[in-house]
Amino acid sequence: MPESGSPFSGTANNRKLTDEELIRALKFEVSGEYEAIQRKKQVKPEDSGS
Repeated sequence: MPESGSPFSGTANNRKLTDEELIRALKFEVSGEYEAIQRKKQVKPEDSGS
């Protein structure tokens, strides 16, 4: 699990992100989406389809 700090911490606004910063930001976003899905499944489990 990635560290939960801001993916843009310490970056300057007047330049493009480096490849490493961009990858870190994307991983942070994906992990956040995955966590949200897991939480939603805990609150409202999917129907078994039976």
